[in-house]
Amino acid sequence: MATNLIAANHHVTVFDTNPQAFDHFKEQKQAIVAFVPQKAAANSEFVILMLPNGKIVRDVCQSSIFPLAKKGTFIIDCSTIDVQTSKEMAKLARSKQLDFVDAPVSGGTIGAQKGTLTFMVGSQPNDFKAVEPILVKMGKNIVHVGANGSGLAAKICNNLLAAIRLGLNKDILAKLINSSSGQCWSSQIYNPCPGVVANVPSSNDYNDGFASELMTKDLLLALDAVKQAKASTPLTEKATEIYNQLCSNELHKKDGYRPLYVPLKKVHVDATIRSFAADVTITQVFRNDENVPIEAVYFFPIEEQAAVYEFVAHIKSREIVAQLKEKKEAQNEYNAALQQGHGAYLLNQDEKSQDVFIINVGALPPATECTITIAYVTELDLFQGSIIRFVIPTTIAPRYDSHQGDLKSPASTNSQYIQRSPYTIELHCYIEKISGMNGQFISDVSSSSHTIAVDFTRQDAYMVKFSQENIHLDRDILIDIQLAKKHDNTILVSEPGAVMVTFTPTEEVFQQVRENDQANEFIFVVDCSGSMESDNKIGLTRKAVLLFLKSLPVNSYFNIIRFGSTFEAIFPEITRINNKANVQRAENVISYMQADLGGTELVSIVLLSLQVLLVRLLVNSATMAEEPST
Repeated sequence: MATNLIAANHHVTVFDTNPQAFDHFKEQKQAIVAFVPQKAAANSEFVILMLPNGKIVRDVCQSSIFPLAKKGTFIIDCSTIDVQTSKEMAKLARSKQLDFVDAPVSGGTIGAQKGTLTFMVGSQPNDFKAVEPILVKMGKNIVHVGANGSGLAAKICNNLLAAIRLGLNKDILAKLINSSSGQCWSSQIYNPCPGVVANVPSSNDYNDGFASELMTKDLLLALDAVKQAKASTPLTEKATEIYNQLCSNELHKKDGYRPLYVPLKKVHVDATIRSFAADVTITQVFRNDENVPIEAVYFFPIEEQAAVYEFVAHIKSREIVAQLKEKKEAQNEYNAALQQGHGAYLLNQDEKSQDVFIINVGALPPATECTITIAYVTELDLFQGSIIRFVIPTTIAPRYDSHQGDLKSPASTNSQYIQRSPYTIELHCYIEKISGMNGQFISDVSSSSHTIAVDFTRQDAYMVKFSQENIHLDRDILIDIQLAKKHDNTILVSEPGAVMVTFTPTEEVFQQVRENDQANEFIFVVDCSGSMESDNKIGLTRKAVLLFLKSLPVNSYFNIIRFGSTFEAIFPEITRINNKANVQRAENVISYMQADLGGTELVSIVLLSLQVLLVRLLVNSATMAEEPST
């Protein structure tokens, strides 16, 4: 703060009980260093205090500042002390024809260094006009809260809201908090004081507020989790006690405080895993416990590489199977069905996030169950070089708000993961066994998130279930498939024409590469289909291939094949020697490489690559749709 005043061409005298605090000023000769506080106070127009507590402020003012300060001196107290002491010092200062201003700060050390502090000023209006030009040299937000003591009251309320009873203006305080360390969702978006923010529960007589029963439930769940962790949370215990008292009061049961109902009753997950691919079917059972029809809507996040291929709704004896339609046409039909009071079901991909699907369950009659089935396929990731991980996220189980009329999952902005859910989940996961010359492809199946039972006796697959019944979906389900140390690369073919190649380099492969560079052949298969044009994928691919090219071993062989609906190679031979001329030619082609080869069709390029035993690298960022092939 002193440095910022010096930078603004003020003559500054500094004092601190710790001599090391002003070593910098002595070395730089930027300020006068006082070794007693009296010297700092004498002949100064403004005296700025930053002291630990009210007792020290009182002692310093009475013994060192008030007796020596000339008439008209402004004492700006930036300490955070009690309001009463500050008011007494202001009164005593006036009796000595001095001016006393309380101006506590918020912003921390970084704010002090950058000159972005918030000053909360309590003073007479004319005094504020006099000190403001000084404070703006040290801070960004200078707020005149009110009379002497108001600045401290505001600072205290920035930490513990009790403003109105301390006589503070609610609008000024809200502005102050939102420019200080107290800024948060509750102060800026859902301010609890009526009239500060429009169209929020506090400004609407607390209608549409978060249900007291739900808050109590969440607190109890938190306490239960803490108890199991053998930890202590006295503040949470006290908050739970207060909410229990609130729930016993009839007043909280008015409109806006009724419970939020969760019509999702249970979830069933069936998954079949084959190598690095998973086929997942999620079945969800909903029930409308309201006495009126509801339109249930929720967001369904899936993995980026997943593709939804089936959506079925069952209600009573009816089965509704989804049809693929243009988005606007589908929305119009859905709206028309709702207006007629008919059941309607709509699955959309969120325009803002390509990883989120939105399901409109539609008009669900009272006391009626609805079963939704969603099926999708997804690619699985490899962890630590030898573990295939299958993840079932908690986001498949949303919450429903009967007052708002929609279901919300963690894809929506206001949602949070829950410690306990009122519904349970069942799991049946089949992991197909794949054998090769080196034996089984898989050596073990485990879970780090849940206790599972794995049936290893089946000949065709490992079957995974939960060891216990009534499992709640309170965290992600992780299933790890440990690959055998020695396993064959696999080629899986499914009629009428899907091919999947799994190639996992082993330490032996890399050792062979290191020992015999001349035998190494590298073919870079680069996706140059039209889909690579978006998000500068082709530009990033050019950079990646150039980097790989410069990293090739000496005396190795290489080629680059661009593919889309057709494919073309840089060299007519399968590979060429890695020398200066060939690398230069390849770099020239890569530098001008464009996404100009039509659609993404991998079948022909895969068949070509299988004809040669190579170290292969596939560079591909697009998503392929199913295509017929012979």
